[in-house]
Amino acid sequence: MPLQRHCHHTRHCTCTLTMPSRNWWDPKSPRLWEKHIDRILRKMGFKPARHEPCLYSGTVDGDQVFFLRHVDNFAVAAPRTSTCDAIIQYINSKMSMDVKGLGIISRFNGLDIHQTKHYVKITCARYITKMLQEHGWHHEGPKPIMSLPLPSEADFVKALENSAPPKTIPEAEVRSSEDYGV
Repeated sequence: MPLQRHCHHTRHCTCTLTMPSRNWWDPKSPRLWEKHIDRILRKMGFKPARHEPCLYSGTVDGDQVFFLRHVDNFAVAAPRTSTCDAIIQYINSKMSMDVKGLGIISRFNGLDIHQTKHYVKITCARYITKMLQEHGWHHEGPKPIMSLPLPSEADFVKALENSAPPKTIPEAEVRSSEDYGV
């Protein structure tokens, strides 16, 4: 039976909040949730990375799959959408509330995700720009010719992918450690 707690907005307030279960507000619930979802993923054959326990890898339907878990936000990387859908369906079969598939992601937990057929690029450009603007540190003057890290705009990335690499490095650009006093 759900617990009911009365709020204390005013002396005469009679609103009631219905809590789904005791575990919902229990201080141990984050750890209980982590154990629960970890058991589900391990039953599917996923193994957590030694250095990052929220990053799992495994094979599903012959595809190498990576599964990123951050509290109740999940990201699944697989070659086929059907594999991602099968993983979400399996997780839903083990839970009382369904996980919703959001399709191909462009952002995850504040990170910008740019996916192409050749690579996946992860940046935090929007977060950094927002932080700089909020603190008044954003530079409005002329931009450098080539900033580092490289721009993440789609047109720039496409031009970079299609460009030919230099055949040789000119002599003037080759430097040894002696030039730097090492």
